[in-house]
Amino acid sequence: MKKISKSLLLKLPLISGVSIYSLAHYLYRYAFKRADPISQLDESMKPYESEYYYYLNWLQHYPQQELWQLKSRSHATKLVALWLPTSPLSSKTVIIAHGYKDNKETMANLAYMYHHLGFNVLIPDNRGHGANNSPYISFGWWDHYDYLVWLKLVQKRTGLNSQIYVHGVSMGGTISLLLSGEKLPSTVKGIISDCAFSSLLKEFEYLIRSKVKVPVKPLLKIIDQINQRKNGFSLTKINSLNQIAKSKVPIFIIHGANDKYVPTAMGYENYQAIPHQRKLWIVPHAAHALAFWVNPQAYQQQVKSFIQETI
Repeated sequence: MKKISKSLLLKLPLISGVSIYSLAHYLYRYAFKRADPISQLDESMKPYESEYYYYLNWLQHYPQQELWQLKSRSHATKLVALWLPTSPLSSKTVIIAHGYKDNKETMANLAYMYHHLGFNVLIPDNRGHGANNSPYISFGWWDHYDYLVWLKLVQKRTGLNSQIYVHGVSMGGTISLLLSGEKLPSTVKGIISDCAFSSLLKEFEYLIRSKVKVPVKPLLKIIDQINQRKNGFSLTKINSLNQIAKSKVPIFIIHGANDKYVPTAMGYENYQAIPHQRKLWIVPHAAHALAFWVNPQAYQQQVKSFIQETI
């Protein structure tokens, strides 16, 4: 997951001299406009660059891949996902949800891991990312409804006796938790959420307060009003805790112990909200969205163990 630029946050006091209203519009355009194509790795990924491109090359040359495309319920948004079936077709499938300003290809590492665990893999481009044509990022709200559609399509392809998991990272982790509170088909056996924020408004407040002194509450109120006009929902809806409380599937929470972007405390909040079968792994030394990269073998073993307990 790409991060909101530190240089942008340091400029906020200068921008706020114009007006809180202008600042809110500026931040909204920056944070919610559709993601640009990825031209280079985030700085935090540089130590893992060779491994990243190894997985990406594997994904791009996967022989049986298919591109799935359909329209959203409103018929205005093109939904796109990459399908990587096993041969022969497995009854097990994972749907992988990518992070903020990433895309389906940035999840090649998890696709590779699940392929070696015997899973078919589906990786959508979330709203405002990759081949999805939405002009705005919805931070999981419209996306989690899209994933209900992807679940139905996977079930149609793999059968009523299939076993499906949803695994999300960062914003994708929040998508998976929002999805957990919806009425899911019995084929969904579990949710894996890696470094998800528990509340988008709390996450925004944390990021802004950690860098600059501005009147955060009025600023976020205006940003929320802008989003309601442009994106069709209130940011208060993006609250994982409310959705988790309604969930009926097992949930595995992963979070880096050194996550300073989505604080580790949010991982504990998400875990505590789970009303039933649950698992928590706080990954030593892992910064934001790096839990897999700091120890791929341990990550795979933890995920494999959760699947064995819930399938």
